[in-house]
Amino acid sequence: MSSSLPPERFAELCELIQSLHDQRITPEQRARLEQWLYEDEEACRVYIHYMQLYSSLHWQMSENRDLQPPTSLGAPPALRTPILGFLGDVCRWGGDYLSRGPVISFLLALGLPAVMILVLVLHLVRQPAMQVPTMPSTVARVTRTYDCVWTEEGTPARIDADLAAGRRLHLSEGIAELTFDDGTKVILQGPATFDTIGRTRGFLSSGSLVANVPKGAEGFAIETPSALIVDLGTEFGVHVEETTGTAEVHVFQGEVELEPCRADIDEKPAARRLKAGNAMRVEPVARKNALPKISPIAPAAGQFVRQMPAGSERPAIVADLSGGLGESSVDQFGGIPGAGWATPWAGTNSSAIQGGRSTRMYNTIEVVDTKPLRGRGNYLRFLATQEEQIPTPKVTSAALCRRFKSGNGIDITKPYLVSWDLRVDELVEFTGKYDSISVFGDVEWRMTSTSPTSGWAIRASGSDDPEERIPPRHWRFFDGDGRGGYRQVDSGIKLEVGRVYSFRVQVNPQKKNWIPAIGVDGGKLKTFGTMGIRTADSAKEADYWSCLHFGWQFKGRQKGDPPAKIDLLVDSIRIEQAEE
Repeated sequence: MSSSLPPERFAELCELIQSLHDQRITPEQRARLEQWLYEDEEACRVYIHYMQLYSSLHWQMSENRDLQPPTSLGAPPALRTPILGFLGDVCRWGGDYLSRGPVISFLLALGLPAVMILVLVLHLVRQPAMQVPTMPSTVARVTRTYDCVWTEEGTPARIDADLAAGRRLHLSEGIAELTFDDGTKVILQGPATFDTIGRTRGFLSSGSLVANVPKGAEGFAIETPSALIVDLGTEFGVHVEETTGTAEVHVFQGEVELEPCRADIDEKPAARRLKAGNAMRVEPVARKNALPKISPIAPAAGQFVRQMPAGSERPAIVADLSGGLGESSVDQFGGIPGAGWATPWAGTNSSAIQGGRSTRMYNTIEVVDTKPLRGRGNYLRFLATQEEQIPTPKVTSAALCRRFKSGNGIDITKPYLVSWDLRVDELVEFTGKYDSISVFGDVEWRMTSTSPTSGWAIRASGSDDPEERIPPRHWRFFDGDGRGGYRQVDSGIKLEVGRVYSFRVQVNPQKKNWIPAIGVDGGKLKTFGTMGIRTADSAKEADYWSCLHFGWQFKGRQKGDPPAKIDLLVDSIRIEQAEE
């Protein structure tokens, strides 16, 4: 029989099937065969073909009563898996059943296909209920994207989204990188429609893609309406016309096997091999019994995207707030743990209670999308107001925080980046030493803290700092000495109402340092020098400074003081891997 499998893989598969039929298969071989059948549709087709062949041989032997079937080589193995055990029993029991005289004439009338159906039905009746292993739940992941617009039906949840077998993706615009479990990377170029069939196979209905198959993953295949392309260790591009289903195959490196599709007959047309620098066009069969039209074309590597563009999104722990308010998904406020977040959002007033009367500081936290920061959709709004308090505390404060952990493609034990956008729409009576806005990564989840005690920190205060000579409202950095102390470093960038500040902090847990960067109103990020972490604890003891805090505070309001107010907006919160 013909097969699109490489010759060496086809020979190995036949040997495994033969060993199974002869009942001399080892547990290791059985596991290898079962995994192969899970992952590769072509291997399943070969397996079924050989099972039919063996049953046909049993049928022919039943016509000669003097001819006895050969004895099996050795006792059946103790290990029996549901799928292989079931199909193996079909083969062996089918031969016994077909050898019965009264059944032969009936079966001859029906033919071999009906025989196989009857055998399967009778075997299922005789067998007790069994659990059949399902296909692996995840066969690929979305690893990077660039300006992607997905249709509603085929939208992956996020970068690093798991893709199950049979998942259909509709990419209207942009570029997406999919990484299959065998290591193959597929760059999908919109508009395109693509299905993840299995761990080593996908189906391109329309659009363009480039497959880069690493060594050891040979045999990865892309199906199209008119052709099957099987990798032989290479990089290749495929384009499918949406209206006609015509496929183009362009080989950039290595070699592929191209097999035209013929749905109207069982025998497939001869496969062709294409080497680097070659390209072919395959048109679907126009009429019954016609041969596919295959023609060489000029290679056009320039029409394919072979590398993800600079600036494409990578795996990240993201707070996109797309779910609004709620407690049923990761992307809500307060949300639930998941996708790299160890906790939901949480916040509280940490104002001191004096004389049995609490301070009068009011905080409203909501998800807003009416005037997005830089056009990026939903964001968090913290609206804090403070009125006269009796007795008067020294300071009143509040914080919002969420802890993250390794996950969603990110390892926080290695260097990582924390980034966010921030805008202040209103700032009233923000003039005192204790009036401040802070963003920091700390050692633990401190719901009652608005000041850093361990990790990195960025702050803007209402008054100047005579010791550090930092002007009022300038963003400043806490440069720790690794022993609990720190100094403050002026960024030279002033906090102003209505401006969008883009922050990025690169944390190196093992070296215990961090590097801040700030951009204003979409401008180029200004990167500052390396700062130290404050605590003397190790990175592991400090949990890698994985609690992200947004805090604000006011000086105590005395009688006659006007109310104070902060209207603070935060958006585009991401934690991603940094280059070491």
